[in-house]
Amino acid sequence: MTRSGHLVDRRAAATVAGAHPHEVQAAALKRLASDFTLLKTLESHVVAPRGMGDVAAEMIGLYAALAPTSSRTTPTISSVA
Repeated sequence: MTRSGHLVDRRAAATVAGAHPHEVQAAALKRLASDFTLLKTLESHVVAPRGMGDVAAEMIGLYAALAPTSSRTTPTISSVA
């Protein structure tokens, strides 16, 4: 990994190769298409996005931690006809 935490530092790769970023990306895609092991390694590091329920639970916890206990009220949602 690079210092920035990315597997590939696109700017450095483009500068070293003297190529435009889209050429670097095209070369990387071609390499991935031809190297099954590399593709599986990349795939194993992909994390599924969190669901909205997880995000909401995290936000509720955050707001509960930030708000004083005495000022907490139960939020209500008005029905819209």
